[in-house]
Amino acid sequence: MAGQRKGGDLETKLNELYTLSLGYQAKANDAQSLYDLLNILLHEHGFDSKMFDESVKAEQGVIYVLQEHLENCFGENGKQIAPVSMLIEHESVSSFVEIINSTKLFFATLKECNENTKQAHIELHPIYSQK
Repeated sequence: MAGQRKGGDLETKLNELYTLSLGYQAKANDAQSLYDLLNILLHEHGFDSKMFDESVKAEQGVIYVLQEHLENCFGENGKQIAPVSMLIEHESVSSFVEIINSTKLFFATLKECNENTKQAHIELHPIYSQK
């Protein structure tokens, strides 16, 4: 599962967020949707996910999530209250954004992209905020 490889504790952090939201509808839980998205990206598209650690060299095709975002982008009920940042180095950033948007779990926007290094900063917004 997402974040279970060496250096990845992303799944643990997402499970903590999900635990906070028990007692609320699962469909209304954006923390669970992030967990679902990362699993889809791993199992259907081969993108692993890890917590960002600036002391470790980033791997191409790996999604990095900032721990601070996991701690601060979701309210106690699991609702997303701020965009979640994802960092990735990938040859086709636009297709990666399209893959995320096709899941209909989040609305992904490209915040920044370095064309030379193919490094991108993508923000995830809750779908209901786009209506």
